[in-house]
Amino acid sequence: MIITIEQWIEQRAPATIVFAAVVLLALIGYVDHIAPAEVAFLLFYLVPIFLITWKFEKPWGYFAGVASAIVWAIGEYSGSHAKAWVAGWNLVFEVGLFLLFAGLIGSLHEHLFIQRTLNRRLEEAMAEVKQLSGLLPICAWCKKIRDDKGQWHQMEEYILTHADVDFTHSICPDCREKARR
Repeated sequence: MIITIEQWIEQRAPATIVFAAVVLLALIGYVDHIAPAEVAFLLFYLVPIFLITWKFEKPWGYFAGVASAIVWAIGEYSGSHAKAWVAGWNLVFEVGLFLLFAGLIGSLHEHLFIQRTLNRRLEEAMAEVKQLSGLLPICAWCKKIRDDKGQWHQMEEYILTHADVDFTHSICPDCREKARR
């Protein structure tokens, strides 16, 4: 059975997701630190942000974004002789980028949740509704309805078999007046 990343995240306990994100972030930071400067690991830092944001919503995603930017800066500039203003500018850029990513993922998660809720409600409503549609051939004199096979049925009988309704009978004021005469 194949499951999606979303299903995998939803099936895991919150502590498992936090542990996976922290270990993954530490591993990415370590590999980024030992890798040559020409190798960029920027996209890999988005994975822990995605995990945290999807499981815990935007505020924790923002926290994960800042943490990822700090780990990135430590891995990128530890032992480096880059100018402080360049490292600072890059850190601000990374924080902004990671916060934007967390915000987008959080919004996507919220919208998908709303969409799924609405779809579920619509499916439930459609399951409850059994409606007649189209044209009904009805006798102008006796009000019997002709079905698809050409058979004529009393209106109540036809509606009972083709719609989810029950009839109760009563007498309207006009008929009650006619019956009194």
